[in-house]
Amino acid sequence: MKYHPILLLSTSAALLLLFMILYGVSAGTSQQNFELLNTLNNYSSDLLSQAIPIRTIIGFDNVFIALYTSVIILVVVKLGAENRTAQVLLYIILGCGLMAGILDYLENFHIITMLSSLEYGISLDVVEIKEQMVWSMLKWHLSYFAFFLMAFVLKPQNFLEKFFCFSLVFIQLPVGVFYYILEGSQIGDVLFYVRYANLVVGFVLIGIIFYVRTNQHTDY
Repeated sequence: MKYHPILLLSTSAALLLLFMILYGVSAGTSQQNFELLNTLNNYSSDLLSQAIPIRTIIGFDNVFIALYTSVIILVVVKLGAENRTAQVLLYIILGCGLMAGILDYLENFHIITMLSSLEYGISLDVVEIKEQMVWSMLKWHLSYFAFFLMAFVLKPQNFLEKFFCFSLVFIQLPVGVFYYILEGSQIGDVLFYVRYANLVVGFVLIGIIFYVRTNQHTDY
């Protein structure tokens, strides 16, 4: 198998995300817990008691952000070369993807800053927690929108690509949106894992799709 940057980066992103999910399950926590609203006392005590696994997850997540933003950049470049009539959509996809990555970094930096504050005995403000949830939701929804648009630029050439486009429109977008709408319910708890499972599978599919496309073009 020849070296292919999109395949390498997207597969690495999928494996790293899967590791973070499994590590979070084994540690009994998730960074997602601190992207959601909670009482000031519960939020502060949970963050302090889960300090080590949260720091670990955020460390790996910072690497994951670099991987998935690189995938988005390379995919946009590849699609731009294949479909020159969709440049505007590709710019929007790139802009939303990069903004999601920036917000993801800021989210991690904010959680670490809040944790360090608590460790130094500095109390949190309830506004910080509210703003954390707002910016986290914006991050996720920008990424949903970017991948939703990708379904209309990809121009599927086989069953796998058709399935991938279908999943972007009818699975990843509604699952992501309704996770927040139903957050705190039993269905919301299920959607939490469905969303991450969809992300892992999606990154694997992206790698396979663009690896196959590159080889097909090379053969001609």
